[in-house]
Amino acid sequence: MKIPHQFDANETEWIPHPKFPNILTKSLETRESNQFASITLVKVDPDGSIPTHVHEIETETVWIMSGRSMITVGEQDHIIESGAGITIPEGISHSLNNIGDKPIELLAIHMPPVF
Repeated sequence: MKIPHQFDANETEWIPHPKFPNILTKSLETRESNQFASITLVKVDPDGSIPTHVHEIETETVWIMSGRSMITVGEQDHIIESGAGITIPEGISHSLNNIGDKPIELLAIHMPPVF
């Protein structure tokens, strides 16, 4: 039987990212709760970064909820601030740097789910 999956980011603890040091996450949807996408809140402190990486099969959509970031996709830099986002197709290298003076909070959606 299919049932709705409810989540509350306010009730979810920040935990360290499984791969990237000094990055905190809150998993809202995982492959166990959603076969089509994982949805994760991510926090990056000022001067923090998510190093260059590639998702071989997942498309990632990043929506910046607060803060100012530089996201490098392939060889191209994109300044993305609160309220804006970017979708990165599978197989393309990308990274994120916090270039503001406040933490970045972003929503990362991976399809199919990465977590």
